[in-house]
Amino acid sequence: MRLLVIGAGPAGTRCAVRLAERLPASAVTLAGAEAALPYDRVALSKLLAGDATMEGLITHPLALLRGLGIVYRPATPIAAIDRAASEAVTTRGERLGYDRLVLATGSSAIRLPLPGPRCREWCSTGTWTTCGRCCGPRPAAARRSSSAAGCWGWRRRSGWPRGG
Repeated sequence: MRLLVIGAGPAGTRCAVRLAERLPASAVTLAGAEAALPYDRVALSKLLAGDATMEGLITHPLALLRGLGIVYRPATPIAAIDRAASEAVTTRGERLGYDRLVLATGSSAIRLPLPGPRCREWCSTGTWTTCGRCCGPRPAAARRSSSAAGCWGWRRRSGWPRGG
């Protein structure tokens, strides 16, 4: 059986791992839009604060995924699902066949209609990619973050006192 999990966030990755463990004869593919390996999105605020490295946030190294027989497809955004053909179509036009499909694409941060988050000095840090674009190299004093519900954070480019 071909199992395709779209979304390499925490839920999608755990789902792919459980499927591979419980159905070892199946071909499990995990497709994620980001180029990074699966990582701890909740801990992105630690990265912004300078208390963690990007490598330290990885939750499922490639060797672990391969060891379970999971084919990991990073940087593979899905543009469409052709249910009649049982295929997911990537943004590059590649077709990924499946017998069973799991959609675990997560959510996106909502920009609040407040003046602060619309300023150039604020940015959303909900993913590894946006976090890297947002923070870049900064002095430790300027790497402060605030997160809402621990998962999505807004980061002000100028420094905040710790805990702010």
